Amino acid sequence: MKRSISGFVILLSIWYGNKKTPAKAILDKPLKKVRKLEEDGIIVNGRKYWLVVLIATTDTVDRRIPWNCGQFNGEFGCNFCLLKGIRIPKGKWNVRVYSQPKDGLPVELRTLEQHKRDMTLAIRTGKTVNGIK
Repeated sequence: MKRSISGFVILLSIWYGNKKTPAKAILDKPLKKVRKLEEDGIIVNGRKYWLVVLIATTDTVDRRIPWNCGQFNGEFGCNFCLLKGIRIPKGKWNVRVYSQPKDGLPVELRTLEQHKRDMTLAIRTGKTVNGIK
């Protein structure tokens, strides 16, 4: 059966509140339904359609949920590089700072292979590795 792609936007979930988004609100039921539509499709007016996820967006705070990583202000808060932030005091609190290495060399970027290694090690040890849970 021939599949063609049409562009539509689907709002998977929306959350507001004064607490962090619970991971189950985004990952459990909504993603199961998305997977079902990807695999089985849906029939509308006698025609079958399949969902194809091309891109997913989140705000910075909730990116940690689908990626199962630390938050943007964590020790390895950048999802694209391996720059380790440091906490410094500021007023009554602390802030995390990510500064360019002193040697002037570029920051090491994350690769898919490195991400998979970190994820495997995190699963095996139960500890966060380079920000990956």
